[in-house]
Amino acid sequence: MSATATLSVVRIPMQRAFGHAQATRNVTENVILELDLDGAVGLGECVPRDYVTGETTASVSQAIIERLDIDLLADCIAASSFEECVRNVECLNLPVLLGTAQRAMPAAACAVELATLDALGRRFDRPMFDIPAALGLPRAGAGIRPPATPVGAIPRGGPPARGADAGYDPAPYLTPGRGVSPGPARYSGQPAWTAPRWGTAGRRAAGAAGSG
Repeated sequence: MSATATLSVVRIPMQRAFGHAQATRNVTENVILELDLDGAVGLGECVPRDYVTGETTASVSQAIIERLDIDLLADCIAASSFEECVRNVECLNLPVLLGTAQRAMPAAACAVELATLDALGRRFDRPMFDIPAALGLPRAGAGIRPPATPVGAIPRGGPPARGADAGYDPAPYLTPGRGVSPGPARYSGQPAWTAPRWGTAGRRAAGAAGSG
């Protein structure tokens, strides 16, 4: 199985500053990983915060670029069943694999794991709801009905998040990850866009990333 990855850093201003006990910020900075597994494309995201895990967008990008063995990942997810692939991903212990001798990197692992599981869901046409069972765990939310739409059927870019249309154009804030090819990036952040805005913003962002 072949696997390719495209990494982007997204920096989008918020409509208003948001503060809590640890920090106040007026921009959101996320890392987006697009993983292509033989045409099954998955998206992963993480929100590094140095005051939470000691990670930043720069350190996460460096970890993924320098320490993610894409061939090892491809071998782990080349199994013929969804369940076996999910178990193989779990066995990678991504926080440690992507970490340093001093610390694990759970935020970096989050982006890689989400992108991988998203791609596997699309490849096997299985919902994320099936992942706990694949690992021998109880289904999340006992008594809650599974989602009606499989992961692979969700439109690219996803449904609009809650919130008012802030009127921001995210394209100028996309920075392709160092050492990887720029490519179409999808993103989430605060504040959110309405459904028509998602389509417009996505097209502009893809153009900006492709020309960067």
